[in-house]
Amino acid sequence: GGRRGVRGIGTRALALMTEQGTVRDLPRLRMNAAWFMLRADPGRAQEAANVLDQALADLQDLGSPVDLAIWESTRSLADLLLGHPEEAEQLARQALLHLSAFPGVESARALISLGDSLVAQGRRTEADTYYQAAGQAMEQAPASRQVASLWREIADRLALADQIDEALAAYRRALDAGGIRSNLAPATAALEAANRTDRPSERTPRAEADVSAGAGVSAATRAAGASHPGAP
Repeated sequence: GGRRGVRGIGTRALALMTEQGTVRDLPRLRMNAAWFMLRADPGRAQEAANVLDQALADLQDLGSPVDLAIWESTRSLADLLLGHPEEAEQLARQALLHLSAFPGVESARALISLGDSLVAQGRRTEADTYYQAAGQAMEQAPASRQVASLWREIADRLALADQIDEALAAYRRALDAGGIRSNLAPATAALEAANRTDRPSERTPRAEADVSAGAGVSAATRAAGASHPGAP
């Protein structure tokens, strides 16, 4: 259902833009359509790679460094899914070079792609370094669905590496970026009430004095009773 819908939207949009779009918009739309293909159906990786290759020449002529970096990150994913992790690594590194003056969300995406290509080559420790760098690249990114999605991707990869604390922190960042924030006020109030119920009652100084006085009276009464002739 959902994947077919996403795939259909990408295909229809590409067809429409091919007929009506400008030269500048068309390569960008090809990139978006390829990305939708890769996300919705990894089995279409070769088709996505072909669409990306059709966009490259126009991007090189008309695109910005960020456009080229997005192309390289997306093509890196296609190569990874096609079983070419070395080529995927090279493309991800090229994307980071193009983004050196534009740190942020796209840098995070390229870092994730680079980490994935390294995992596929058995370089797990090195990959974890890039996943953590991806999180750092998004520290100042404003909340959005795109940022939430990238935080989720980072969290999933950290969880797979058994970096549980780091993964939980990334999952929280994903929820925050998606606008789902925690409200602990009711839980905190309930916990404080429970602690008050379980805590031994505390006596004020006056209450302690009253208790001591009562104990003294009781002792005097017992002594008087013991000295009375009728006492047992």
